[in-house]
Amino acid sequence: MLRLMIVDDSAVIRGQLQQLFEAEPDVSLRCCESGEEALAAMAEFDPQVVTLDVNMPGMDGLATLARIMARHPRPVVMISALTESRARITVEALAMGAVDCIPKPHLADASPTARQRMIAKIRNAATAHVAMSSGAAERQALGRRPSEPAATPEDEPGLPEGLVLIGVSTGGPRVLEKILPALPQDFPFPVVVCQHMPQAFTGSFARRMDELTHLRTSEVARPTALRSGHIYIARGDADLQISRRGKTLVAMPRPMSAQYRWHPSVDLMVEGALGSFDPRRIIGVQLTGMGDDGVSAMSTLHARGGRTIAESEASATIYGMPQGLVRAGTASAVLHADEMVSCLLEWVRIRPKEQQAWVC
Repeated sequence: MLRLMIVDDSAVIRGQLQQLFEAEPDVSLRCCESGEEALAAMAEFDPQVVTLDVNMPGMDGLATLARIMARHPRPVVMISALTESRARITVEALAMGAVDCIPKPHLADASPTARQRMIAKIRNAATAHVAMSSGAAERQALGRRPSEPAATPEDEPGLPEGLVLIGVSTGGPRVLEKILPALPQDFPFPVVVCQHMPQAFTGSFARRMDELTHLRTSEVARPTALRSGHIYIARGDADLQISRRGKTLVAMPRPMSAQYRWHPSVDLMVEGALGSFDPRRIIGVQLTGMGDDGVSAMSTLHARGGRTIAESEASATIYGMPQGLVRAGTASAVLHADEMVSCLLEWVRIRPKEQQAWVC
């Protein structure tokens, strides 16, 4: 029996979620209309998953989440309206430990397929590994830099020295906030991230990461030349294609392809890079997430001389995507999230002919 707590001040949203999950025979529900009520009922009901509204009077979603993660850590899925301000708050919640998010308007007009995906998100969340929050210090910004427009293909001729490709899904924002801010300002490879996330949130996520990292971070909203010192976040509800334009490596958004199940597709990102760049200078990183997106293409990358890192089960919120790489035997290294940056810094110094030094 899955114990699900629904926390939302809107009776309409509570009713929609309740109706959705009452049709599931193995779900026990508890509805709360405030953060205070939810915290008071936490010990008695002991939910396996909590859905939490971002915007509530009194104790809002972030304050409630902070208390849940500090006192009763468990998987939380945020329910958010599709506005810029709510998107920023939702991204912060994901960094604080919420494992996933559901856009609020989708609850009212969702198709049967979309409703099943929502149910799957909640069920997947129940399998997540959630740790007690270590406090606000780990989320402190490193300082905002002046904004700079993303480079177009004409701005930056020439190929980069190498390329880091990161695939990640459920639990991704929190682990990315461990890894990306630790990369130094002189990191020599462009970093491209496919995070499974709706478009309503990827722009806010990119802006948040730009504040946290030493490297300039932007959402890929148009054809963009890849250059060192930059992190590129794939736009949600779309795919990202990497291709060669003359002597320039370019990332560009493209409509979601029915060939791929998850979006932005990690497989498509890596496949494009393999067709455009020396595989021996590509590092693929497979982080937390359900499913197997990226396993096929990163296994091909490994077979063609590239390097791959799979996040270990010890640090992954959901071990599906990295486990697929481990089971395929195509992970050059299996590392805790805390170990990845030192490995990346070691690997970017290695030339293709020095492949024997790839083990971290």
